[in-house]
This record gives sequence, C-alpha cells and structure tokens, in this order.
Amino acid sequence: MIRYAIFVNGEKTQEGELSPGEHVAGRSRSADVRLAEPDISGKHLKLAVAADGVYAENLSSHGTLLQGAALAGRRKLQDGDVLTLADVDVEGTRESEETPVLIHLSTG
Repeated sequence: MIRYAIFVNGEKTQEGELSPGEHVAGRSRSADVRLAEPDISGKHLKLAVAADGVYAENLSSHGTLLQGAALAGRRKLQDGDVLTLADVDVEGTRESEETPVLIHLSTG
C-alpha cells in the first residue's frame, strides 16, 4: 500500500492510501484523489501502483513537478518523493505566486 499526504499552503489537507492499479488526481468528480484548488486540472496527474513500484505521469497543461523538476513522461517514484501540482512553464518554473499543491508519497 502506498501512502500519500496532500499539502496546500503548507497545511496538510488530506491523506490516504493507494491500492495497486491506476489512480487519477485532479478536480474531476471521477478523480480518485480529489483536489479543489483552481490551478489543478480535472485530470491532472496519473499515479500507477505496480508490483515494481509507483509511477507518475502528468496529464495537465498546467504541469507537474517531481522533486522540483518538470515531470515529463511516465516516471518511477522513490520513497519520499514530492510532486508539485500548479502553474508551471516548460522550464519547470512557477508562473504565479500561488502556493503549490504538494503530494508526498511513502511506501511505509
């Protein structure tokens, strides 16, 4: 089981567990991990929990950062990785002064 915690404005707003399979994070009612912040897309991020690890894939034009760098393609995550969902440009820098949404993942 993979645990996650979501932080907005530095405050933990939710936490939970992801079972094996694919999970979508975003504002959509159909998202497995629902996020209400306006800069988050309906289907912003895909997380896949597999036997050999957890994988993340950005689904949004708003961008996703992995450990501060733009998430491109499907990437395997490490224990303790932080994903940042917010307005970013292709360089992976912030376009706005809004506080990002952070997702912390752990395997324990």
